[in-house]
Amino acid sequence: MKDRHPFLSVIILVYHDDQFLKNCLSSLFLALKKAKVSYELIFVANDIALKKSKFNFPNRSRVIFNRKNVGFAKAFNQGAKLSSGRWLLSINPDTISDSDLLKNLLLHTKNSYVGAVTPKILNPDGTLQFTITNDFTIKNLIIEQFYIHKMFPWFFSSPQSDPRHYEKPHAVDFSFGTCFLIRSSLFKLISGFCEDFFLYLEDYDFCKKVRGAGYYIMFEPKAIQIHFGSRSNKGYKDGKAYLRSVCQYVLHGHNRYYTYVLISILWIGSFFRYLYWIFQLYFLKKDFSLKKVSFYRTLLFAK
Repeated sequence: MKDRHPFLSVIILVYHDDQFLKNCLSSLFLALKKAKVSYELIFVANDIALKKSKFNFPNRSRVIFNRKNVGFAKAFNQGAKLSSGRWLLSINPDTISDSDLLKNLLLHTKNSYVGAVTPKILNPDGTLQFTITNDFTIKNLIIEQFYIHKMFPWFFSSPQSDPRHYEKPHAVDFSFGTCFLIRSSLFKLISGFCEDFFLYLEDYDFCKKVRGAGYYIMFEPKAIQIHFGSRSNKGYKDGKAYLRSVCQYVLHGHNRYYTYVLISILWIGSFFRYLYWIFQLYFLKKDFSLKKVSFYRTLLFAK
């Protein structure tokens, strides 16, 4: 149901993953139909090659083609400027939405104190993705970098290892940005995503700004999405870019001394993880560990 002044503005960023976008849209349209909500579609392509390939975007959708990859934050802000909906839906193209996704997310829009809503994210095999997370503090980093939260999940009850955090609707401090339903007026109030972040942690910064403005971020377990993960770069993540974003994020709220201590813990913890995943790869022959090894190698040794 499309409308001149829609309730929902769906904004999807595309980069090298137009094949996954087809499956994403098929499931999204079913969810939109079931939610019975008026909507508009806005695409931001961070790859000019998609224009040259004449990819068939849905009829009546609006498309922005960037000549180069400008990063998630800037690209989403571009789409938001074109939007006219009361709520914005940020959705990754490498996802498949459950038919009740939007129906359940929209339940929280009636609460005027809710600024954003995020769903439960699953892996393609149906296992849980731990998308609720903690802030970058020295305590949290020590617990998570050395897998202490995984060795004693019931004692530390970290949302990065304890599935109990994903059983009921509740307000969260931070969540990964795989899918967000965002109040449009709030998005404008906090000036959108911070464009200082090219890749990684723009979602952390966004969550902090939402809560700083006095709004809640709600997690809704009945809203479900399957996420294939980093398909635009074949599942590999850039450790060097991640480290750069961590430095930027921590410096936004702390002095250089605190940032130096935190980054040192991150580096030591990453070296521990690097050795752990090498053992998994070469001694236990677990092929999925290759992506982990690649990530921590770039984080630790990239110039």
